[in-house]
Amino acid sequence: MKSVWQFILVGIATAGAIIGLDQLLFAGVSRQVIRALGAQPVLVRCAIIVFAAIREELIYRLGVSTLIAWLAALALSRVGPVQKTIAIWIGIVVAAVLFGLPHVANLPNAPHRFLRALSLNGVAGIVLGWLYWNGDLRRRSSHTYPPMRSSISALRVLSERHCA
Repeated sequence: MKSVWQFILVGIATAGAIIGLDQLLFAGVSRQVIRALGAQPVLVRCAIIVFAAIREELIYRLGVSTLIAWLAALALSRVGPVQKTIAIWIGIVVAAVLFGLPHVANLPNAPHRFLRALSLNGVAGIVLGWLYWNGDLRRRSSHTYPPMRSSISALRVLSERHCA
């Protein structure tokens, strides 16, 4: 298992890259969302961060990325030997783009809001997708969320059969 510190450093570096890109390309417009979140009571902030993170990881990494990687592996196997890395990266990129779309509404009046949401959240989505596939989270997902074990086991089996 990879060191937890590696993942923490990847998270810090990703946050720094996103903040830097936001400042460079979009004049730091994302600070509005951060300030609005900072104005909330501490418990509300924690609830928003924790529940949003869990929901987004379940939907985009566990659901979308796994399903798209499985479908890509299935499609690629019909034209030749399956390249699991290609299938996984297709799943990561598609999930990252879909992850960025709902974030367009975070700043409805921001200039280039689609480009901003897709690029900044796309960076996060790609890193989170990479962590999902390389950080042993995919194999642990059914143990992390026991109530969802039966609903995700089919996706896990399919992804391991074609992408692992």
